Amino acid sequence: MKIKSQIGSYFSVLLLSFALFSCQKEESADQPPQAQQLENFIDKAKASEIASEFTFDVKAKNSNETTYLKKEVAEVSSINDEEENTVFYIINYKDGGFVILAADNRSIPVLAYSDSETFDLKAESYPSGLVNWLASTKESIKYVRENNIEQNIETKLS
Repeated sequence: MKIKSQIGSYFSVLLLSFALFSCQKEESADQPPQAQQLENFIDKAKASEIASEFTFDVKAKNSNETTYLKKEVAEVSSINDEEENTVFYIINYKDGGFVILAADNRSIPVLAYSDSETFDLKAESYPSGLVNWLASTKESIKYVRENNIEQNIETKLS
């Protein structure tokens, strides 16, 4: 009788342990490893460095000649997702122009740019199409991170 009760106790503990462990969330399946995130993350200083190397085409008014101009970065603004992770940067230049750069090197690096306009950072003035594009872009970069998508050859060459 004593042996049956011990076997029953062991079986109950084993069954309870199995039930508890099977309900736990697996961190590695739901989130990319931290090292992978850091390896692919573009920080604010690197984004500013990249933006300062851009060249813009400037066409002379009375000529067909094009010259190439580097512009000085005026400000770099981090755009974060709901978890406060930077997903992209909006970089405005001193004499006009902006570039939006992804904060993850597995994404398309240049998301948008203008060689003459500045990007207003006041979201309440954005048209609905821009609001939708910004939200969609955030989700795309989050998807790349959450699913640990590898950098493809086209992105590496950009």
